[in-house]
Amino acid sequence: MEPGMVVVLSLAHIVVALVATVLNLTATDRRIGTSLTRDGRRLRLAIRTELNELQTLCSENMKRLEEGKFAMSLRASIGVYRANLGRLNMLEESEIPVIVGAYARADKLEHLLAATMTASGSMVYKVSKDGSPIQEIIEQHYKVRFIARQAMALLDMTCKKDDEAALRKRGRLGIKWRSSKPEAPAEATPAKTV
Repeated sequence: MEPGMVVVLSLAHIVVALVATVLNLTATDRRIGTSLTRDGRRLRLAIRTELNELQTLCSENMKRLEEGKFAMSLRASIGVYRANLGRLNMLEESEIPVIVGAYARADKLEHLLAATMTASGSMVYKVSKDGSPIQEIIEQHYKVRFIARQAMALLDMTCKKDDEAALRKRGRLGIKWRSSKPEAPAEATPAKTV
């Protein structure tokens, strides 16, 4: 074989290896990006669900306190958030302060309940004999509920934006998705009688 041909073949091998490496890195980057987007969406949905439960619990507590009954602890409604503190970086920068603020306000309310009411079991607080500042506790429940609703609205907006971006991307790629709506049944034609 001629020396020139050896050089050309060697260069061809190098070019093929470089192209394969670039393709591999591009595919890996897309997979990681898709995975991060999917995980961020799942985290958003989990936190949104938990915030919905938190604001529902606040509404129920406000009703019970106005009736002079008891208040349920908020600790059970912050488990998803606490378990995923390390994953908050998957959320949009604008979402993080609102979500952290909502849970911080819920934590403050939990401390207020513990400080001013009598614990009755691990998850229930009753009005103390010395008297609890019921009106202040109700106001704090209102604030937590309001901030939780704001955070839920922001998460909903981000999810909607992500959905629209995904639909645009699918359209650019030429992917056609079947509708989830069932097709209407064809009209029955009467049978001919002979």
